[in-house]
Amino acid sequence: MNLLSDTEYLFHVLKTLITFLTTTLRIAAVSLLCSIVIALPIVLLQIRKVPVLAKVTSAYVLIARACPLMIQIYLVYFGIPLFILWLR
Repeated sequence: MNLLSDTEYLFHVLKTLITFLTTTLRIAAVSLLCSIVIALPIVLLQIRKVPVLAKVTSAYVLIARACPLMIQIYLVYFGIPLFILWLR
């Protein structure tokens, strides 16, 4: 039996995907908002060429571009809780 020809299964999967579409769109909207909040000050500091801060922001951008995304996700997922525990 070919799963692509089984329309009942396809409709079930489509129904499941549609139910989680709002969650996906909310996560996308929050991540877009967070990235704008982080990126806007960095870009403004680089454009204004504040001597020390421009170099710091350039280093941040270089590290963010050079580091693979999966490592960044691990650092955020595991690093932030550990950092919060360390602060306590």
